[in-house]
Amino acid sequence: MMLDSIGSEAVESVANEVNYIICQKAKTLGLRASPRSSPGYGKWDLTDQTVLFGTTHAYRIGVRLNEHYMMIPRKSVSFGIGIGSVMVNAEDATPCRRCSRGGCEYRK
Repeated sequence: MMLDSIGSEAVESVANEVNYIICQKAKTLGLRASPRSSPGYGKWDLTDQTVLFGTTHAYRIGVRLNEHYMMIPRKSVSFGIGIGSVMVNAEDATPCRRCSRGGCEYRK
């Protein structure tokens, strides 16, 4: 159980770091980035995993979907980030741990 928890935290740490890099790149381009979200969370239907997998080459790194749209290996994560000049509909957003923006509209 401890190894499972460590694995979950490790994959979330990588996802947070990738999210941070994307947000910083968007900022250098004069754009804004929303917090990341994943299929199966909030209003994003889990079946949309097929959309993400259809636009990537996850199989090249050994990640695939099972018949229930869950990724194999289990310690995998997929997510999307909105990028644009204006971000709206942020009521489901959660604050980024690394973000220092105190008045951010995405914070609950």
